Amino acid sequence: VKMDLFWTSMVVGRLYTSYHQYSKKVSSRIEVYASDFDELNGKPLKAMAEEVLAVVKYKPTPYSLFDHHGQLQTAGQYFLRNLSRLALHLVPFSNSFVYFERELVDLSDGGVVAIDWALLQGHSMDRSQNKPVIILHHGLVGDSQSEYIYHFIRKLIRNGYIVGVMIARGCGGLPLRTVFTFAGRKTGDVRAVVKRVRERYPKTKLFWMGYSLGAASTLQYLEDFHGQTDEEKSLLDAVMCVSPP
Repeated sequence: VKMDLFWTSMVVGRLYTSYHQYSKKVSSRIEVYASDFDELNGKPLKAMAEEVLAVVKYKPTPYSLFDHHGQLQTAGQYFLRNLSRLALHLVPFSNSFVYFERELVDLSDGGVVAIDWALLQGHSMDRSQNKPVIILHHGLVGDSQSEYIYHFIRKLIRNGYIVGVMIARGCGGLPLRTVFTFAGRKTGDVRAVVKRVRERYPKTKLFWMGYSLGAASTLQYLEDFHGQTDEEKSLLDAVMCVSPP
């Protein structure tokens, strides 16, 4: 009886805590952390953000009542994505399985990075100049096999993109030839890959998407090089950064 009461109180306590957190999320307002002096194209960033928030209504998903910290969502997505990848291996003659052809890019300081070009099973490398190209740059200790990269690649290919993944120094099985490792300040590595891809596809639209540390490196590259000259400015058509640290 004592154990039953113990577990009952634990469950009730958990539900109460989750409900309290959920209610707090629903009622809370997204705060804008920007200085009144930060500007974009002459307009204060804080004012721009508050204009957006005025028309965007934030409402958490109902399952956050039971998973307000998001651990179950993270674990569930991880297992479901791995099961789907395993299923693609087991299905005979499946053309949805993604594999990669690696292109090494030697750097001026003796280091090496790579581009993993993504291909669907049964397809060869697409060198046409009439499809948009997008390069994904992974986060810390990531590579082209990272879940957030791999499953996004399939969607991009289905939507007509040529997809490559920049593999940073020492990641994805690359040898570490110098004392320098993957770092947000090593923007020359990003620049070398951008220039290599632009040489391969001089006429098509070229997009870049960085995640986490890859996003930080991308932002620093834009600060250091992009826009400094007309040649540099013409290398990329658009950039997106996801969760830069």
